[in-house]
Amino acid sequence: MKNKIAVFALIFIAVVVFGGIYLLYGMMNTQYAPNNISVNTTENGNNTPSADASVNTDKKEYSVDNFTVIDAEGNSVELWDCIGKPLILNFWASWCGPCKSEMPHFEQAYKDNPDIRFMMVNVTTSSYDEKTSAQQYVESQGFTFPVYFDTTGVAAEKYGIMYIPMTFLIDKNGNLVGQVDGSMSKEDLDECIRIVKGEEIKIQ
Repeated sequence: MKNKIAVFALIFIAVVVFGGIYLLYGMMNTQYAPNNISVNTTENGNNTPSADASVNTDKKEYSVDNFTVIDAEGNSVELWDCIGKPLILNFWASWCGPCKSEMPHFEQAYKDNPDIRFMMVNVTTSSYDEKTSAQQYVESQGFTFPVYFDTTGVAAEKYGIMYIPMTFLIDKNGNLVGQVDGSMSKEDLDECIRIVKGEEIKIQ
């Protein structure tokens, strides 16, 4: 009887230990993007997240996935409603150091490029960030670019956000033309702007 109890105890301890290792790995994997930044361009919207035909069926459909987030006033905003101009979609959180490092570049790009729409989507779920803390951070830095809040986690799920920051480049026709995994320098963001506008691509 004692031997059986000892065996069950060992099994229980093993499950707890391996479960803890798995959870820790998962948390580390979802926090920060790799240090190396890669921009992968696509042609004619290939390799994009597939559009969900069940969403917004009374509106024009695009090749990129649609989602709904809320703005600072609590109004619902759909990604598809922002298409029509080149669109830069960025996922970030207020606790994320690499996200913060690129924010001033986004602010300047937003001011310098009125012909581009920016969606700065805060990953606002209980395991990532809170709307209040995110708003306080944006206000404290004096950022004026549009900030949206993914309170349900649906936007992050649809775009496969496993780490942040991540940035997606969507042309005026709703095609995904590029993606950046990780924090960007001003020069990187300048190249992304040229890409999303359909200008000459210099990133290899």
